[in-house]
Amino acid sequence: MHVLADPNRNNTRMVDQWIGLGSSASVQEMKASLDNVVGRPWVNTIATDRAGSTLYADASVVPRVGGDKFASDCLLVPPLLMFDGSRSACAWGQDAGALAGIYSPANGPWVILTDYVGNSNDSYWLTNPRALSLGPAPLGFSPLYGRTGVEQTLRTRMGFRQLDEMIAQRKKLQLVDLQELMFANRVYAAELILPQLLPLCVATAATTDTALTPACNAPAAWDRRANLDSRGAVLFREFWNSATTIPGRL
Repeated sequence: MHVLADPNRNNTRMVDQWIGLGSSASVQEMKASLDNVVGRPWVNTIATDRAGSTLYADASVVPRVGGDKFASDCLLVPPLLMFDGSRSACAWGQDAGALAGIYSPANGPWVILTDYVGNSNDSYWLTNPRALSLGPAPLGFSPLYGRTGVEQTLRTRMGFRQLDEMIAQRKKLQLVDLQELMFANRVYAAELILPQLLPLCVATAATTDTALTPACNAPAAWDRRANLDSRGAVLFREFWNSATTIPGRL
Protein backbone atom coordinates (compact mmCIF):
# COMPACT_ATOMS: atom_id res chain seq x y z
CA MET A 1 0.00 0.00 0.00
CA HIS A 2 1.15 3.51 -0.80
CA VAL A 3 -0.22 6.73 0.70
CA LEU A 4 0.11 10.22 -0.77
CA ALA A 5 0.33 13.10 1.69
CA ASP A 6 -0.42 16.72 0.79
CA PRO A 7 0.80 19.41 3.24
CA ASN A 8 -1.62 21.93 1.68
CA ARG A 9 -4.68 19.72 1.94
CA ASN A 10 -6.18 21.70 4.81
CA ASN A 11 -4.57 25.03 4.04
CA THR A 12 -7.38 27.57 4.32
CA ARG A 13 -5.03 30.31 5.50
CA MET A 14 -4.18 31.91 2.16
CA VAL A 15 -6.57 34.86 2.45
CA ASP A 16 -5.32 35.63 5.95
CA GLN A 17 -1.78 35.47 4.58
CA TRP A 18 -2.48 37.96 1.78
CA ILE A 19 -4.15 40.31 4.24
CA GLY A 20 -1.20 40.04 6.61
CA LEU A 21 1.30 40.77 3.85
CA GLY A 22 -0.76 43.61 2.42
CA SER A 23 -1.12 45.34 5.78
CA SER A 24 2.58 45.10 6.70
CA ALA A 25 4.54 48.35 6.92
CA SER A 26 8.02 46.80 6.78
CA VAL A 27 9.75 43.62 5.70
CA GLN A 28 10.09 42.69 9.36
CA GLU A 29 6.30 42.82 9.72
CA MET A 30 5.94 40.78 6.55
CA LYS A 31 8.30 38.15 7.91
CA ALA A 32 6.35 38.02 11.16
CA SER A 33 3.11 37.51 9.22
CA LEU A 34 4.65 34.68 7.19
CA ASP A 35 5.88 32.99 10.37
CA ASN A 36 2.55 33.36 12.17
CA VAL A 37 0.08 32.45 9.41
CA VAL A 38 2.08 29.95 7.33
CA GLY A 39 -0.41 30.32 4.49
CA ARG A 40 1.62 30.56 1.29
CA PRO A 41 1.05 27.30 -0.56
CA TRP A 42 4.11 27.17 -2.80
CA VAL A 43 5.65 30.51 -3.84
CA ASN A 44 8.69 32.54 -2.76
CA THR A 45 8.31 35.93 -1.08
CA ILE A 46 10.46 38.87 -2.18
CA ALA A 47 9.85 42.35 -0.82
CA THR A 48 11.45 45.67 0.03
CA ASP A 49 10.35 48.59 2.19
CA ARG A 50 10.88 52.34 2.30
CA ALA A 51 13.62 51.96 4.91
CA GLY A 52 15.80 50.13 2.40
CA SER A 53 15.52 46.61 3.77
CA THR A 54 14.91 43.65 1.48
CA LEU A 55 13.38 40.28 2.29
CA TYR A 56 13.61 36.87 0.69
CA ALA A 57 11.74 33.97 2.26
CA ASP A 58 10.56 30.58 1.21
CA ALA A 59 7.66 30.59 3.62
CA SER A 60 5.62 28.10 1.62
CA VAL A 61 3.98 25.07 3.17
CA VAL A 62 6.69 22.37 3.24
CA PRO A 63 6.51 18.95 4.94
CA ARG A 64 8.59 18.79 8.13
CA VAL A 65 11.10 16.26 6.78
CA GLY A 66 14.67 17.20 7.65
CA GLY A 67 17.95 16.22 6.08
CA ASP A 68 18.44 13.57 8.75
CA LYS A 69 15.50 11.56 7.39
CA PHE A 70 16.83 11.89 3.85
CA ALA A 71 20.13 10.45 5.04
CA SER A 72 18.48 7.55 6.85
CA ASP A 73 16.80 4.32 5.82
CA CYS A 74 13.46 6.13 6.02
CA LEU A 75 13.89 7.20 2.40
CA LEU A 76 12.87 4.16 0.38
CA VAL A 77 12.60 5.50 -3.20
CA PRO A 78 14.55 8.78 -3.59
CA PRO A 79 13.27 9.75 -7.08
CA LEU A 80 9.69 9.58 -5.79
CA LEU A 81 10.44 11.07 -2.36
CA MET A 82 8.87 7.95 -0.91
CA PHE A 83 9.42 7.45 2.81
CA ASP A 84 8.63 4.51 5.06
CA GLY A 85 5.19 5.23 6.44
CA SER A 86 5.10 2.17 8.65
CA ARG A 87 7.46 3.69 11.25
CA SER A 88 6.73 6.72 13.40
CA ALA A 89 10.42 7.66 13.27
CA CYS A 90 9.98 8.38 9.57
CA ALA A 91 6.84 10.52 9.95
CA TRP A 92 6.63 14.25 9.36
CA GLY A 93 7.82 16.23 12.36
CA GLN A 94 6.54 19.19 14.34
CA ASP A 95 7.80 22.78 14.50
CA ALA A 96 6.82 25.25 17.18
CA GLY A 97 4.48 27.84 15.75
CA ALA A 98 3.35 25.68 12.84
CA LEU A 99 0.70 23.05 12.28
CA ALA A 100 1.69 19.44 12.71
CA GLY A 101 3.69 18.05 9.83
CA ILE A 102 4.90 21.28 8.22
CA TYR A 103 7.86 23.58 8.70
CA SER A 104 7.61 26.89 10.47
CA PRO A 105 8.94 29.54 8.05
CA ALA A 106 11.17 30.67 10.90
CA ASN A 107 13.12 27.45 10.33
CA GLY A 108 13.15 27.68 6.54
CA PRO A 109 15.28 29.72 4.11
CA TRP A 110 14.99 33.47 4.62
CA VAL A 111 17.19 36.54 4.76
CA ILE A 112 16.79 40.28 5.35
CA LEU A 113 19.48 42.44 3.72
CA THR A 114 20.09 46.09 2.99
CA ASP A 115 21.30 45.79 -0.62
CA TYR A 116 19.14 43.38 -2.59
CA VAL A 117 17.66 39.91 -2.89
CA GLY A 118 16.56 38.12 -6.02
CA ASN A 119 15.13 34.85 -7.23
CA SER A 120 14.45 33.68 -10.79
CA ASN A 121 12.80 30.35 -9.99
CA ASP A 122 16.10 28.83 -8.93
CA SER A 123 17.03 27.37 -5.58
CA TYR A 124 16.77 29.56 -2.48
CA TRP A 125 20.47 29.21 -1.62
CA LEU A 126 21.65 31.96 -3.98
CA THR A 127 19.36 34.94 -3.48
CA ASN A 128 22.35 37.25 -3.14
CA PRO A 129 25.86 36.22 -4.30
CA ARG A 130 27.41 37.74 -1.18
CA ALA A 131 24.97 36.19 1.32
CA LEU A 132 24.49 32.51 0.56
CA SER A 133 21.72 30.71 2.46
CA LEU A 134 23.04 27.29 3.39
CA GLY A 135 20.96 26.58 6.47
CA PRO A 136 21.95 25.28 9.90
CA ALA A 137 24.91 22.94 10.25
CA PRO A 138 25.52 20.14 9.64
CA LEU A 139 22.74 19.22 7.21
CA GLY A 140 21.36 22.61 6.21
CA PHE A 141 17.73 23.10 5.23
CA SER A 142 15.55 20.21 4.17
CA PRO A 143 16.21 19.04 0.59
CA LEU A 144 12.50 19.66 0.03
CA TYR A 145 13.31 23.38 -0.17
CA GLY A 146 15.69 22.78 -3.08
CA ARG A 147 19.31 21.99 -3.87
CA THR A 148 22.36 23.97 -2.82
CA GLY A 149 25.78 24.40 -4.38
CA VAL A 150 24.46 23.81 -7.90
CA GLU A 151 24.93 25.79 -11.08
CA GLN A 152 22.26 28.44 -11.48
CA THR A 153 20.38 29.09 -14.70
CA LEU A 154 21.49 31.76 -17.13
CA ARG A 155 18.41 33.78 -16.19
CA THR A 156 19.48 33.91 -12.54
CA ARG A 157 23.10 34.69 -13.40
CA MET A 158 22.11 37.47 -15.80
CA GLY A 159 19.89 39.07 -13.17
CA PHE A 160 22.66 39.25 -10.59
CA ARG A 161 25.27 40.31 -13.12
CA GLN A 162 23.38 43.26 -14.56
CA LEU A 163 22.22 44.40 -11.12
CA ASP A 164 25.76 44.33 -9.73
CA GLU A 165 27.03 46.22 -12.78
CA MET A 166 24.42 48.95 -12.37
CA ILE A 167 25.03 49.28 -8.62
CA ALA A 168 28.75 49.68 -9.29
CA GLN A 169 27.98 52.52 -11.71
CA ARG A 170 25.23 54.35 -9.84
CA LYS A 171 25.47 53.19 -6.20
CA LYS A 172 21.85 54.00 -5.34
CA LEU A 173 19.16 52.86 -7.77
CA GLN A 174 15.88 54.56 -8.55
CA LEU A 175 12.66 53.09 -9.94
CA VAL A 176 13.65 54.08 -13.47
CA ASP A 177 16.85 52.06 -13.08
CA LEU A 178 14.89 48.95 -12.16
CA GLN A 179 12.64 49.52 -15.16
CA GLU A 180 15.74 49.70 -17.33
CA LEU A 181 16.95 46.38 -15.94
CA MET A 182 13.54 44.82 -16.41
CA PHE A 183 13.52 45.57 -20.12
CA ALA A 184 17.23 45.29 -20.89
CA ASN A 185 16.65 42.02 -22.78
CA ARG A 186 20.30 41.02 -22.58
CA VAL A 187 21.11 37.48 -23.73
CA TYR A 188 23.62 36.15 -21.23
CA ALA A 189 24.41 33.02 -23.22
CA ALA A 190 25.59 35.24 -26.08
CA GLU A 191 27.70 37.37 -23.76
CA LEU A 192 29.42 34.22 -22.51
CA ILE A 193 29.81 32.35 -25.80
CA LEU A 194 30.30 34.82 -28.64
CA PRO A 195 33.78 36.11 -27.63
CA GLN A 196 35.09 32.56 -28.20
CA LEU A 197 32.65 31.43 -30.88
CA LEU A 198 33.07 34.28 -33.38
CA PRO A 199 36.84 33.86 -33.92
CA LEU A 200 36.30 30.14 -34.49
CA CYS A 201 33.48 30.86 -36.91
CA VAL A 202 35.57 33.35 -38.89
CA ALA A 203 38.55 31.01 -39.00
CA THR A 204 36.42 28.11 -40.22
CA ALA A 205 34.77 30.29 -42.87
CA ALA A 206 38.17 31.45 -44.12
CA THR A 207 39.80 28.04 -44.30
CA THR A 208 37.05 25.48 -44.72
CA ASP A 209 33.66 26.79 -45.79
CA THR A 210 33.20 30.31 -47.15
CA ALA A 211 29.43 29.81 -47.06
CA LEU A 212 29.67 30.35 -43.30
CA THR A 213 30.74 33.97 -43.70
CA PRO A 214 27.20 35.47 -43.57
CA ALA A 215 26.43 33.26 -40.57
CA CYS A 216 29.51 34.67 -38.83
CA ASN A 217 28.77 38.28 -39.76
CA ALA A 218 25.22 38.28 -38.37
CA PRO A 219 26.06 37.49 -34.73
CA ALA A 220 29.17 39.69 -34.94
CA ALA A 221 26.98 42.71 -35.72
CA TRP A 222 24.24 41.71 -33.26
CA ASP A 223 23.78 43.81 -30.11
CA ARG A 224 23.35 40.62 -28.02
CA ARG A 225 19.88 41.60 -26.93
CA ALA A 226 16.42 40.25 -27.70
CA ASN A 227 14.77 43.46 -28.89
CA LEU A 228 12.55 43.69 -31.97
CA ASP A 229 15.39 45.28 -33.98
CA SER A 230 18.13 42.97 -32.66
CA ARG A 231 19.14 41.34 -35.94
CA GLY A 232 21.03 38.15 -35.22
CA ALA A 233 19.02 37.16 -32.16
CA VAL A 234 17.03 34.50 -34.02
CA LEU A 235 20.17 32.97 -35.53
CA PHE A 236 21.84 32.75 -32.13
CA ARG A 237 18.70 31.28 -30.59
CA GLU A 238 18.70 28.45 -33.12
CA PHE A 239 22.41 27.87 -32.56
CA TRP A 240 21.92 27.84 -28.79
CA ASN A 241 19.01 25.39 -29.02
CA SER A 242 21.45 22.93 -30.58
CA ALA A 243 24.42 23.89 -28.41
CA THR A 244 22.51 23.25 -25.19
CA THR A 245 22.60 19.53 -25.98
CA ILE A 246 26.42 19.53 -25.72
CA PRO A 247 27.54 18.16 -22.31
CA GLY A 248 29.58 20.60 -20.19
CA ARG A 249 28.96 23.49 -22.58
CA LEU A 250 29.63 26.16 -19.90
